[in-house]
Amino acid sequence: MDQPYYADPERYEAEYAPFRADVAWYTARAAVLGGPALELGCGTGRVLCALAGAGLEVDGLDNAPAMLARARERVARLPPPLAARVGLVQADMAAFSLPRRYHLVLAPLNGLMHLLDDASLAACLARVAEHLAPGGRFLFDLSVPRPDLLAEHGGEDGLPLRSLRLRGLTYDVSESQRYDPATRISLVRYRFSPRTEDGQPFTTELHLRLFPPGEIPGLLARAGLKALERHGDFRGSPPGPDDVMQLWEAGLEPRSAGGGPKPGRNENVPSVH
Repeated sequence: MDQPYYADPERYEAEYAPFRADVAWYTARAAVLGGPALELGCGTGRVLCALAGAGLEVDGLDNAPAMLARARERVARLPPPLAARVGLVQADMAAFSLPRRYHLVLAPLNGLMHLLDDASLAACLARVAEHLAPGGRFLFDLSVPRPDLLAEHGGEDGLPLRSLRLRGLTYDVSESQRYDPATRISLVRYRFSPRTEDGQPFTTELHLRLFPPGEIPGLLARAGLKALERHGDFRGSPPGPDDVMQLWEAGLEPRSAGGGPKPGRNENVPSVH
């Protein structure tokens, strides 16, 4: 049985529960930079709720209804003063228009890699520039397209990856990958096989586009953004040849600092609460 990747938030949360370094880094930077903040591809609220806990007003944007439904549940469990800081919006990150500007926009966990063509990426970066307040920052991370990590592997059955506890059952997870160098899109297929007869096996696929680090400053510049810093990991290490990720901080070019929506409180944001 095939399952859309973002249709099962419970599986998603089980998979990404060990990912904490990115939450800590984004939260620490947000505490320094201040809000209001906008998270693109907020998913189930993993980073979003941490930002609210750090004292920021924060709006989360995602185009997957199931993920936003889970985020609403997560926000509802927060203490009321924290929950009041959060707004949720269902929209595409390449085609959103919100009535405010943000001091911080972020796209964690390879969020921009879901934009599979040049036009979508350019549109997203243009929306970021339109919504970023003067002096604000755009923070995002991407995988580095290293040939050793993009080699085709797994075949039909996939390579064993890990075990996962989901809905009371233990699944063995395997992975296969095909990379198209022409489009720079990686197709990753995950197979979930239950260890008992109580569960049904299922598969899900993830399409991600890879971006060489050398292209990022130019892509940002064409949208009126300027690359300010690049880190090699969530410890803030300088970039190096063995990096598996690229962590960027960008701001507005001076010519993009005027106009656009104004800062404000998140009760003006269309909400899906």
